[in-house]
Amino acid sequence: MEKEKNTPSVPVDDNPKIEQEKTIYTWKAFERPYVKKNREFWTTAIAILALVFLILFLVGEWLFIASIIAFVFLYYTLTTVRPRLIEHTITNKGIYYADNPNRYDWDLLTSFWWTEKWGYSILNIEGMIRFPGVLQFVVNEPDKKELEKVISDYLEKEEEIKKRNFMDKSSDWLMKNLPLESKK
Repeated sequence: MEKEKNTPSVPVDDNPKIEQEKTIYTWKAFERPYVKKNREFWTTAIAILALVFLILFLVGEWLFIASIIAFVFLYYTLTTVRPRLIEHTITNKGIYYADNPNRYDWDLLTSFWWTEKWGYSILNIEGMIRFPGVLQFVVNEPDKKELEKVISDYLEKEEEIKKRNFMDKSSDWLMKNLPLESKK
């Protein structure tokens, strides 16, 4: 007895072709907004922290004091160490952040909006991804219009006002009403 060969019902040539990933736009920018803090800022901050430490010392909150010291050290390093210049890439399938080989696919991203921080334009992209909920990219001014045109093909543009939460509003109020350095 001869075995019958099963022939496929669909010819191999009729299978849909997988779309190749194509780079649409690439730009280089700092990995985070950066501004070097001056001496006035640090003397004011240390004076306020000394008062807070004194109160916490009298209450006996050692862990809270340690966590504040850790936070101040982190903030100090972020304001004294200059960020790297990194390259971001937008393709027809998604966005690559810096040197990360993982892509944020367009179907997981929902909307985008622009913000300003310390003189830098920030592109915010919200997605259905758990962490981070919002991707933030520093963008140089010459790249801003072209990026908006490219991203508008894939995502809906939102207004920044709609996306501001309680923490954003609170930090803006504190920076406006209790500045640690004078504006020049």
